[in-house]
Amino acid sequence: MERKISYQAADGKWYDLTVYDLIDSANEETEKLINNLIKETDKQQQWINDLQSRMYINCVYCGHRYGPKDEAPSSMADVLKEHIENCSDHPMSKLKKEYEDFKRDCR
Repeated sequence: MERKISYQAADGKWYDLTVYDLIDSANEETEKLINNLIKETDKQQQWINDLQSRMYINCVYCGHRYGPKDEAPSSMADVLKEHIENCSDHPMSKLKKEYEDFKRDCR
């Protein structure tokens, strides 16, 4: 499937380009950026699909997902809570670590 990107130029006109049109006119660094954006867009689209299908739960910070085939001894919500406590990208995990450091320093 060929992706098209629509954008509105400063003159108010709309243009449709394929990703390949952009890559052809880009330098190597921009090409890497575009390819990374395509990968991230695909990842996010899969995440949206998972949410809409109600088959998976996802960490919104790191993207890790748990599905119906994962062996979870407790509810999926409990599994996600446990993940959040250990997810290095999640602010709650960072807050917990800071709290533990604070408690240790107060002793």
